[in-house]
Amino acid sequence: MVNKYIVIDFDSTFTKVEAFDVLAELSLKGHSDQSDKKKRIEEITQQAMDGTLSFRDSLEQRLALLPVTRSHIQALATQLKSQVS
Repeated sequence: MVNKYIVIDFDSTFTKVEAFDVLAELSLKGHSDQSDKKKRIEEITQQAMDGTLSFRDSLEQRLALLPVTRSHIQALATQLKSQVS
């Protein structure tokens, strides 16, 4: 069986927070390179926003920086439920 995931980026319009930033906080908590990875994520996001990188490539590169687990996704969903605009 192949796992399939759907990723939706609302850019803080559907929720009061940027979901990817929250996911980064959750998944990088306690990591020694947390600030470096967050800075790199911001740089990649900016490249996508200014059109020098596609959304897909941006998403793949940002996700590659995060050690995301199923529990992080569950925690993210819980947090976002209270942040709907």
